[in-house]
Amino acid sequence: MVLIVTNSTDATADLVEQELLRRCVRYFRLNTDRFPMEMVGTAKFARGFRSLELVADEKTRIDHAEINAVWYRRPVPTSIAASVIDPAVRKFAADEAYEFLRGFWLSLNSKCHWISHPEAIRIAERKLVQLDLASKSGFVLPRTVVTNSPEEVLRLRDECPGGVVVKVCRNFHPQKASVGRVWPGADGVSKSVI
Repeated sequence: MVLIVTNSTDATADLVEQELLRRCVRYFRLNTDRFPMEMVGTAKFARGFRSLELVADEKTRIDHAEINAVWYRRPVPTSIAASVIDPAVRKFAADEAYEFLRGFWLSLNSKCHWISHPEAIRIAERKLVQLDLASKSGFVLPRTVVTNSPEEVLRLRDECPGGVVVKVCRNFHPQKASVGRVWPGADGVSKSVI
């Protein structure tokens, strides 16, 4: 059985579902935005026994042991009841729901085939890891400095008359951030800007 980890508005997953149905492949679509409000997760452990399952309705359930492939497509945060208004309690409930789901998929059989394993994605998002792997693999990299030292940045700027590209180490999306901008030569960039 294939586990599709995504959200309820993922049109691409809809198309894949249609193809899986056409090929008579059993699957379970885990829309993380519907958990735990519209889906039940249960894990039971006892001596010599373990059971983990997700249930969407009477006809739609998946046992952990049935999963042999996972497509980790586009999960979004879990949903918490609107009646939970205390921000701390909402965060606690959302964190607990996410940890259940994360534990569910991370405890899958090691022989399970993955498309985009969440831990592999986390590693791939690390810019230093990407640069290190690219360097070890023989890719030609542009001159790169990753630092928290303004002096190092200014030195690189001064040594690169064509300009430098500034990037952050982690995804960062405030509305007015100037990330990835090219600093031309030495014009107007001072230690106070860095």
